[in-house]
Amino acid sequence: LVGCSSPSQTAQPTQTATPVLAASSTPAATAESTPSHVVITSIEEFVICNRASVQKYPAISGDIVVWQDNRNSSTNRSDIYSYNISDGTESPVCIQHDEQSSPAISGDIIIWEHQYTTSVIRDVRGYNLSAGKSFSIGQTYWRGSPAVSEDTLVWVSDGAIHFFDSNYNEDVAISDTAYYQSSPAISGNIVVWTDERDDQG
Repeated sequence: LVGCSSPSQTAQPTQTATPVLAASSTPAATAESTPSHVVITSIEEFVICNRASVQKYPAISGDIVVWQDNRNSSTNRSDIYSYNISDGTESPVCIQHDEQSSPAISGDIIIWEHQYTTSVIRDVRGYNLSAGKSFSIGQTYWRGSPAVSEDTLVWVSDGAIHFFDSNYNEDVAISDTAYYQSSPAISGNIVVWTDERDDQG
């Protein structure tokens, strides 16, 4: 895994032109200007993990990067690891014989899919970095595609979108129509997903 940062940024002003009321080849610009965007003037690349194994599906929140890693493939299917950009430390998040995949992170909450080796059942599991505790969001035939924003988790459960607020310890179905929903995403109190109720995805 490789990351990059933009240590040098320059605000580019946008000048407000005075309207041309008669024929003129050079409209005058006002002295006032307001920043409109940021131009990245340099890129610094750095290595997050260069082990001789497959690392994929990275996610980042603040200084913490998480990813799926198969370095222990001789005994495990895949695990979840994290990397702290601030102090350069790598840490295992979940190392188990079953498959851990598709991690997501927001603040101190890391979540991922857990696939049992001996069955088709999937569930959603997580880890609270500040509390140092693991947690699980139940077991059904299939729970996957997790996403997280602050303390709220969303995922697909047997084709319906669910969310879980860790503050209230409550699992609620957002949408449970007869049509398949998938690929949820969340930011704050807004959840979006793909929906096939109109037979168009």
